[in-house]
Amino acid sequence: MEIEKEELWRIDEDFEERLKKFIEVIDDDNLMHIILKAHLYIEHELNEILKMNIKHPHRLPKMNFAMRQKLVFAMDLIPQDEFNVIKHFNGIRNAFAHNIEYEFNEKVLKEEIIDQFGKRTKRSYNRRLKFFEKESLKGNLRCALFTIWELLVEIRVIPDHVRQILNLN
Repeated sequence: MEIEKEELWRIDEDFEERLKKFIEVIDDDNLMHIILKAHLYIEHELNEILKMNIKHPHRLPKMNFAMRQKLVFAMDLIPQDEFNVIKHFNGIRNAFAHNIEYEFNEKVLKEEIIDQFGKRTKRSYNRRLKFFEKESLKGNLRCALFTIWELLVEIRVIPDHVRQILNLN
């Protein structure tokens, strides 16, 4: 199977555009803002993945994040070993949204996000850490959320035949 250069350029340009927007959105000093904004972007990607893989997406009922997540995984559109990280991230977002006393800290980040990554995503997180303020909670959080978002964008933007050639499955 061969990849056309035009197709690769299109994929690259699409990803680059989305990357700039996402990085800009999560460049915030407030941890709650970072989590809530990243959640919106991650939810958007779940929606788009569903739309691409359902013949009549307009017939779907209104769904919350957890329902979308379960459907995407039930359809095997995202690697199964990534289920927990997305589920736990949604739990963190809900804690911020519904508990004014909620405190996000290093322990929560490690146990609820980083330790929940699948093998491939954990490697990706560790490789990308050097681009963020890796000694800070904010930097580690931004890197972790970027890693989750990147996984979903990669699934959505890169066609299956290209993913197979690049060994991304």
